[in-house]
Amino acid sequence: MSGVLLLEQAVAYVRASFTKAQVKDVRAYAGEFSTAEMKNVSYNCPAILISLLGWKKPDEGGRLTGRHAKNHRMVAFVVTKNAKSREARMTEAMRLAEDLSVLLRQWAPMAQQPYASAIQAQGVTIVGLDDEPTCENLYNRAVDEQGQALWMVDWYQCAKGVIPLNQERPDVPYADRPNMRHVEIYDTARGGQAPGDTPDTSIVPDVQEKIDFEKP
Repeated sequence: MSGVLLLEQAVAYVRASFTKAQVKDVRAYAGEFSTAEMKNVSYNCPAILISLLGWKKPDEGGRLTGRHAKNHRMVAFVVTKNAKSREARMTEAMRLAEDLSVLLRQWAPMAQQPYASAIQAQGVTIVGLDDEPTCENLYNRAVDEQGQALWMVDWYQCAKGVIPLNQERPDVPYADRPNMRHVEIYDTARGGQAPGDTPDTSIVPDVQEKIDFEKP
């Protein structure tokens, strides 16, 4: 759930950060974007396609740790199509990739609206990036034959979700849980003394205790 929400909010943040003139298409994408996908996917350039490729345990010393915390691997594929020249396409894609890197580093999901409200409503915590994103030029002959340029922006971002209990064990709000008045402990060992001529067996008697929890 935290990964789904992270992807949704990342797409919303990137879309709001660029005008339609700067980036025509911002959307979530299924996974790795390659030259084979260019022939089968419809999009308008300049485009930014954002994917979540998986997650791992958060690094020690990061902003978010603990149970259910995950460090998600996110990628954004920046695609441009400029008819002037190969160099013009490359320059436009590189500029957008760098601008996107700066924007991502500045994103504070839990402090900026409307992202904070949407995230908190789902009981999820999403923190900003611990490190700078990395960028890579994915140019090759197949990309050039499509008349496009392709850059990848890669980053890790931590999110922590709440795991609900199953239907057999509903999550009861703390205020609705019954108060416990007191606990009584009974020693069930029998009292008395052993006769003086009883031999020492060096055996420790088995002493058990009975505990009763009294509820209102």
